Amino acid sequence: MFIVFEGIDGSGKTTQAKLLKQNLEKEGYKVKFYSEPHFLGIKKLTSLIKNELVKTILFTLSRYFLVQKILKDLNKNYIVILDRYFYSTLAYQGYAGGVDIKLIEKLNKWSTKGLQPDVVFLIDVPIEIAISRLLKKGEGYQVLEKRKYLEKVKRGYLKLVNRNSNFYLLNEIKDFYVLDGTKNIEELQKIIMNTIKEKLNTRKLIVLENVL
Repeated sequence: MFIVFEGIDGSGKTTQAKLLKQNLEKEGYKVKFYSEPHFLGIKKLTSLIKNELVKTILFTLSRYFLVQKILKDLNKNYIVILDRYFYSTLAYQGYAGGVDIKLIEKLNKWSTKGLQPDVVFLIDVPIEIAISRLLKKGEGYQVLEKRKYLEKVKRGYLKLVNRNSNFYLLNEIKDFYVLDGTKNIEELQKIIMNTIKEKLNTRKLIVLENVL
């Protein structure tokens, strides 16, 4: 199973993704956790670059190599949890940064080899809460400078799940959940864990029926 977490900076997605890994491992599952961009060099480089198209290309290259790892893990029956996927590029560089959406789609198809997640959790929080959290982590100065940018990113994410939007691009995945990131960590994790366990149990039943 391939699980993706999305959300603006300060949404709490990374915390939830790592907690899910720990909880699934306690249940006896083999789990791999990755985050984008996968290479630290690209992460540092993109933080210095202002050109959104250049960022898009760098993120795409990083994703291409990461997908190769993920495919191998999935073939070995690992559950793979990924913190950010191509949805981030659509929301950040596409909707907020102004890079052509069709170009991003083409780059995504090349970098992902058509690999779609089984489940996506979009952790949605108000901008004020996200900034408050980032301030506590010492990242507030940068975020306060680009508040309007983050607001555009948030709207971009929500347009991704709005079927009436021209920006809607999720017709290939049904299990896309928008979760309230203002809930406390334990409560939100319980919702996520229950969702994943239900889907894993359903898969087991399907396999069992095929065997019988």
